[in-house]
Amino acid sequence: MRLRYVAVYGLFNSYDHIIELNGEGLTFIHSLNGVGKSIALKLINSLFLGDEAALLSVPFQRMDVRFDDGTMIFVDRREGLKARISKNEVDTDTTIEEIGKMYDVLYLSPDRNIIEFEDGMIRNSIDVLVDDFNARISSAIEDMSIEIGDDLCDDMEPSDFVNKCKDIKAKMDFMSEAGFVPKLPSDIKFPPERMDYCDNRDRYRALLHSLMDWVERYYVLAESIVTYLDILNGMFTNKRVVINEHNRLSIVLFDGNNIPVNKLSAGEKQIMIMFYGLLFMTHDDMTVIIDEPEISLHVAWQQRLCNLFLNISRIRNIDILVATHSPQIIHDRWDLAQELRADHA
Repeated sequence: MRLRYVAVYGLFNSYDHIIELNGEGLTFIHSLNGVGKSIALKLINSLFLGDEAALLSVPFQRMDVRFDDGTMIFVDRREGLKARISKNEVDTDTTIEEIGKMYDVLYLSPDRNIIEFEDGMIRNSIDVLVDDFNARISSAIEDMSIEIGDDLCDDMEPSDFVNKCKDIKAKMDFMSEAGFVPKLPSDIKFPPERMDYCDNRDRYRALLHSLMDWVERYYVLAESIVTYLDILNGMFTNKRVVINEHNRLSIVLFDGNNIPVNKLSAGEKQIMIMFYGLLFMTHDDMTVIIDEPEISLHVAWQQRLCNLFLNISRIRNIDILVATHSPQIIHDRWDLAQELRADHA
């Protein structure tokens, strides 16, 4: 289920805003200051967080949401806060809390440098990011040993076995770029030679089954790591972002010295935070909202974001909704852009 349409009517008792997410995975919205662009995005986020108090704090009359499977959500703010869902031509009353459970949205606000936790503690986002990145890698590295179990790929013809081995080996080679290299039993190699396979058919089929499970567990994480490092190293100047020998994220200057991540420029931190969210905090079919991605970014970097967003939307199978004041962000893709007009409702 993918989000396709959001309409907010009577925002501030003044504006009607309609946002239609396009089929390419990336939608830009832009407007004059003060017509409620950011507030409309916050309302979308609040709805799918199930945050009734946040919705009640904003004056609007009605909010309509449509998904690609025809499901619709209607929120009426005129008398308290009433919600209903329409699916398969059947209308059902519901609650904001229940709506919050039906779809996931990630909201990257203009204030994304700081994270405030539920207990009131405040931390720099970049520090939280690095801790989370290191924890993900450490957890995966601890699970590199492959045990050959009893499960076999019994229904696989010899030709299918060969093709599946090639596929898994190609994925393993790619995952090695993230430092993920499975530890096989010392007396076996993969993929097997023909003679080895004939002599140890059941064992190799069991090994393939174990490797398929391992690849399924960690391929997305490895893909995220490789893509993330490629993006950062393609943009940063005179430094590289690497995973060091201790399996931790490290920033290395071209003279070989390390620098703490909190010593990066404001723009570099913004890039790290945005793309971490897009790659590591998403799953299939969800929507990511980014408000003002241009903050602290040089024009040259702004012009590169559109293609990067499009690539990630395809890799992660997500929709990205971007609100911006910068024509450089939209660059040459005005076909993906919509204006929220200041016309009064």
